[in-house]
Amino acid sequence: MHNQHTKQSPSAAACTPRSAFRPSPSYPLIALPPAPPPSTMLGKLSHSLPLPMHLALASASTAASVSTAVLSHMLDGPVRSSWNLLTTLTHAAMKSVMVNHPPQGRHSLGIVRLATQFSVPAFMFDASVEQTSVLVRHPEQVSALVKEALDVAQQPLTNTVDYAGMHTRYVPGEWVRHKSLGPLPADSVAASDEPVILYLHGGAHIFMSPRTHRVITSKISQACGASVFAADYRLALDGPFPSAIEDALACYLALTGLSLPTDDSGIACQASFRASQSRPSGAAPAIGHHRPVSPSRIFVMGDSSGGCLSLQLMQTLKSLNLPMPAGIAMLSPFLDHEIKSASFHNNWNSDFLSLDLDGIDWAMKIYANGLPRGHPAISPLNGKLWGLPPMLIQSGDSEVVTDDAVELQIYKDMFHVFHSDIPVHPQSSDAMDRIGQFVRTFGPSAERDVDSAVSVDSSETSSDTDDAASVSTPSSSRTRATHTSHCKDTCRHAASSILRAHQI
Repeated sequence: MHNQHTKQSPSAAACTPRSAFRPSPSYPLIALPPAPPPSTMLGKLSHSLPLPMHLALASASTAASVSTAVLSHMLDGPVRSSWNLLTTLTHAAMKSVMVNHPPQGRHSLGIVRLATQFSVPAFMFDASVEQTSVLVRHPEQVSALVKEALDVAQQPLTNTVDYAGMHTRYVPGEWVRHKSLGPLPADSVAASDEPVILYLHGGAHIFMSPRTHRVITSKISQACGASVFAADYRLALDGPFPSAIEDALACYLALTGLSLPTDDSGIACQASFRASQSRPSGAAPAIGHHRPVSPSRIFVMGDSSGGCLSLQLMQTLKSLNLPMPAGIAMLSPFLDHEIKSASFHNNWNSDFLSLDLDGIDWAMKIYANGLPRGHPAISPLNGKLWGLPPMLIQSGDSEVVTDDAVELQIYKDMFHVFHSDIPVHPQSSDAMDRIGQFVRTFGPSAERDVDSAVSVDSSETSSDTDDAASVSTPSSSRTRATHTSHCKDTCRHAASSILRAHQI
């Protein structure tokens, strides 16, 4: 197996090699800008202590925050009118974890690393899971073509990946299929009409994995009647931008059997699935291992930063003149890395993403990798948003990233990535049903306009709510007004103007 090296700018120290298949224990592997201190005195104190003492203090702080939130809920009412006591408790606990672990905190990166290694236990989801990986041929040419497509080939990046001498590399991932749909199918099903989902997980570009998102991917599989391939793409702390986009593109190529345009040497860049790692010897391979799947059957989906990666992938496909998927669904997408949206400040109390502002700024500089954070390759909301496939965006009106959507169905009182199976509100199930409806509407068996249509679901409480160009919002009665428009005409000014929300 080849090793992949991350190169830093001349002023940065040399970097330890990283396995092309799995990250090494060294972490992070890139040059980081100087970290600012935590903004609060408690944060400074807590992160100056040894890890066990920090965890004890953070646990006490979380217990106090949850107790206060529950007491306030009972005496003064919830933060948002539709929240029940369990919603308040869940929100308070998650918010306290975020407050106690600012991105720049001394212990935060280590804790993030542990969270990324976590796997959701089997009793929490009802799906079959199969580990596999995508074999990428000529990764150096893939990287060069992606940078050219994103218009960053001539930009000075702080960290780069050295692919010299590397003829192949691997992108890990896993197939997820809800048990109600039967076992993971063999490659012969590739000729059927069943949709296939390429899922790109969220985690602020720096943590989480397909294993942490199995509740969401299993629910999407059930709602859409589809097998889901969740890509374990490289994270920003050990695979600098645009590594994640290269990995997402490789997974799309492997699913479709497409090749990238040849370079001057005439070498075609391809990707394909390798033999399954979890099936018994001689067992039939999972769908997509051998037969390509038509792009008209594929939907690309992602939550939070994975939503951003989904849109970055669409812009890359468009620049490379490759066939688009049937549609794209983004759940609470984080598309504005300049963090200029009004919802980021207006929904600070109602979303749990209450991270240290200096820490967020520091983390976004890491992800931008030397590029301006407003560059369309970094903040795709600033890119050319026409000519894209049908698009569904769901967010909460209480999220800090609600303004990052193109057209949005806003779910009343919901916060960031409310789609998980945390029992906070029935609207999470409603959102999953709408994702399934979107796939059935634009999937392989549906007749649709070839132009790009956009539909978005958003919850008002989320900080990403302001990332929308047009919004349909679920009301407390949970009736729905669906607004669908052609991206070519309406999204041209999406980065600078927000259309009015239609409350559902």
